Amino acid sequence: WWVELQPTGTSSDAKAIQPLSPSFKEFSTTRDMNGVPIYMERWQRLQPTNHQGEQQVVLWRQSSKQHPLAVLVVVGLHFSFTIDRDYSSAVEILKLCNSQSCLGGGPLFVDFLLNDRLHCDTDGSGLSHQIRRKAAEDYLSLIGDYGLIAKSSEDSWKIEKSTHPWREGNCLIRPGDLKWKRRSDSNRGSDCSKMQIEWKGQGLWEVFDASVSVHEIEKLFFMLPISRL
Repeated sequence: WWVELQPTGTSSDAKAIQPLSPSFKEFSTTRDMNGVPIYMERWQRLQPTNHQGEQQVVLWRQSSKQHPLAVLVVVGLHFSFTIDRDYSSAVEILKLCNSQSCLGGGPLFVDFLLNDRLHCDTDGSGLSHQIRRKAAEDYLSLIGDYGLIAKSSEDSWKIEKSTHPWREGNCLIRPGDLKWKRRSDSNRGSDCSKMQIEWKGQGLWEVFDASVSVHEIEKLFFMLPISRL
């Protein structure tokens, strides 16, 4: 991939680049038949929310048989939530694959999986469409959410943007979803290193990093506004 920075203002020098530009574009080095990069991402620096000195909290979930690796980052009132894709079925297909058509990663790999005319020929019959479609869905299962933490129960932890558009408008965290759970190997105490967060349907999470106290973390995750309706 390569990056294109935003030129400064209306300067006559079109090549002048702002050192700390608020946005930039990221392009793939791989191009399609028309010479166009196969993907483009636009990144923009968000304005501070001026909340509690821009609190910073990072939660993470270690990968396991039940759940893939996941990370939740909070800066001020902004949050970003990511769940890694499930590689298992795709890896199994790659082990059996003897065709260059399935190599290259990303879009090329998904196109290969969904193209019935191209398949990994293992025993002469090839892999079924159902198996290949499952692998494509798993590969595309990577979740990336962005949202804002609001004071009202209806908008608290609302997902504004997502790699899965159907998640947008939903609340990432609802009242009662999270609770403290003491680590089985910890001694008495209340600091974050001795605690885990049990997230309903999302397994156990660790406080990886935080710029605020345990009390502030509790206010952030466990004292959510409840609707009066």
